[in-house]
Amino acid sequence: MLLNSKNHNGVALTLAIVMIFVIIILGIVALNLAFNYRKLSESVSAAHAQAYFRAQAGVVDAQWRIRNNIGGDFTVAATTLGPYPLDIDGDGVNDVTVTITAANRQGLRTISSQGRQ
Repeated sequence: MLLNSKNHNGVALTLAIVMIFVIIILGIVALNLAFNYRKLSESVSAAHAQAYFRAQAGVVDAQWRIRNNIGGDFTVAATTLGPYPLDIDGDGVNDVTVTITAANRQGLRTISSQGRQ
C-alpha cells in the first residue's frame, strides 16, 4: 500500500502545530508556578515571621503590664500607655513598638504592637 505524500505533509503540519501549542501551554504553566512560588516565599519569609512573633511578644508584654498595673494606673479607664519600645532579644535595638489605649465604654482596651523586620 502506497501512502500519498500530501497526507504526510498534512499530518506533519498538524503535529507541529499541536506540539507548539503544548509547549506554549507548558511554558505558561511553568511561569505561573514560578510567579506563585515567589509570592508564597515572600509572604512567609523569615523576616515576616520574625516581625509577627515580635509583635506577639509586644501584646503579651502589654497584657502583663495591664494585669500588674505597671506603667500607668490601669484601674482608671482614661489611662493610656505608649507608644513604648521593647528590646525582645537584648541586643540594644528596639524590636517592638507597643501602644495601649484608654478603655472604651465596655472597659476594653486596644493593644497595638508592631514588630521590626
